[in-house]
Amino acid sequence: MTTSPAPTSRITVLDRIADWALDPDGHTYGDERERLRWYEGMATAAMIQWIALPWAAAVLVWVGGRPVAPTLVVLLALLYLPILLCARYVARRRVDPRRIRWTTRTISTALLVGVPYLLFLFGLARAYHLLAGPPVWAVPLGAAFGIGGAAVGVRLDARRRNRAAAAEELD
Repeated sequence: MTTSPAPTSRITVLDRIADWALDPDGHTYGDERERLRWYEGMATAAMIQWIALPWAAAVLVWVGGRPVAPTLVVLLALLYLPILLCARYVARRRVDPRRIRWTTRTISTALLVGVPYLLFLFGLARAYHLLAGPPVWAVPLGAAFGIGGAAVGVRLDARRRNRAAAAEELD
């Protein structure tokens, strides 16, 4: 496995950070096999953090309320910024995120990553009394149904495309 160098057209700060962290020409991670295993481990750790930390923040804002809200906003922003930088980095390396095949696994992962942000926003609104009265539970419930409906729609669309591709291969 080799890592692609930064594009020669324009080296950005993000390219320099990635080169420093990945150390493609150094000996930080050992040989190619060891380097690959370290990259897999880092990706696994990042995914666990991308799921666990927003869920923890979503729970803590509901439990702790207004006193903990500003700290949690900062922590979520600091978590989300590297996610955006990751997306930018791979897009510059000609990785098309739209090529994701929407399977049960990708949909469930997207929900595990996305839903806590919604719950956090509702908890934040509750902490600052932006939502009041009985309808406060209707909004998250409606959001959950909306997200579930979107996930089902994406899944059905993926099945339709898979069937169409399979039928095209048979012809």
